[in-house]
Amino acid sequence: MMEDKNLLIISPHYVTFVKDQVEELARYLNEIYVTSPEPYGRNNLKDLANLPENVKVYFPKFFHLPINYFRRKLGDNFFRAALRVIKREELEFDLIHAHFTWPSGCASILLKRRFKVPVIVTAHGNDVRIPLTNYVQSFDNSFLKLRLDNVVNEADIILTHHEELRDLLLSSYPFLRSKIMFLYKGINLNRFNPFSENLQKKVSNLKKSLGIEDKFVVLFLARIDRDKDPLTFVEAAKLLRENSKIALVMVGNGRLRKKCLELKKKYGIDNLHIIGGRSDTEIWYAMADVFVALSPVENIWSTTLQEAFCMGSPPIVTDVGYSSKILKHMKDAFLIPPNNPKALVDAILKLKTNSNLRKQLSENALKWREKFDNKRIAKEITKIYQRIVLGD
Repeated sequence: MMEDKNLLIISPHYVTFVKDQVEELARYLNEIYVTSPEPYGRNNLKDLANLPENVKVYFPKFFHLPINYFRRKLGDNFFRAALRVIKREELEFDLIHAHFTWPSGCASILLKRRFKVPVIVTAHGNDVRIPLTNYVQSFDNSFLKLRLDNVVNEADIILTHHEELRDLLLSSYPFLRSKIMFLYKGINLNRFNPFSENLQKKVSNLKKSLGIEDKFVVLFLARIDRDKDPLTFVEAAKLLRENSKIALVMVGNGRLRKKCLELKKKYGIDNLHIIGGRSDTEIWYAMADVFVALSPVENIWSTTLQEAFCMGSPPIVTDVGYSSKILKHMKDAFLIPPNNPKALVDAILKLKTNSNLRKQLSENALKWREKFDNKRIAKEITKIYQRIVLGD
């Protein structure tokens, strides 16, 4: 039913949030155009290898400075950057799917007004959490709340992958209940396959390159920013620095990466490996004996936690937000309090010495794989597209 329809996607991060989903959606649509605007000087992961023939990806640039004036202009700048691509490439599309209510969602509403096509917006986390709860003060929370109100009111569908965000949106906009939908983020199970022999060979080579062949590996894989709490991981590594049998590996980029490197050097934490951003994350999950999700706000369902579950990585998860509503302690995950390096160390040591518990957590994590299957979820998203385009 959607085979003759074209889709425009707007997302600030192509690889992290939409690449795998786009490759599945391409089976159901005529053409997919992805615009991923980025400021001059920033180069996000691009990984355009093996794109389906009917998918085109663009990275239009715009001028931006890290000051409040330009932060408030991000929605307009995303709109202008996407519009330049649309005009230059003469793109024609039947609907728009924006990822994040801000700034992509705001840009999609401006495009909706101009091109008279329906819009679906996927909320991912802080784009909803900050303006609705004020749990942190951003550059302008009241401004973001006004922008969110506008997007929620004008979008045809608001989709979220998180039960917590769904409930937050429903409680904040009860009169818009019919357009707020929940669907897990799809994960490419072929890529995140712990049973792959080829993947295990890559793991062996990776551990050898890091010099941790015989170590118990604890993995932190996330943005190196405050809302993922990498500093607790570094403090735990400091407490474990005399334990030569444990390797703590941090993968990702963000504002706090420099501080993490400084602390590693200051305290001489030789068993802490700070890697940087990687696109081959499946190898790092497969290498890990334990995966940690340390957000002091919410972990359900961060992309990295979903991927770790699909890889069967025994998880240590902070008991915040909806974590304990979805996950059972010592069954689905080892739950610990947030911002607590000592609790993290205790959990690591307990899992290191208790192989039966690690096995149980791994087996229960793998039970979530089918719920996150990208193929199934792409079909469900296509049904949503069909509903808002064709009225089915």
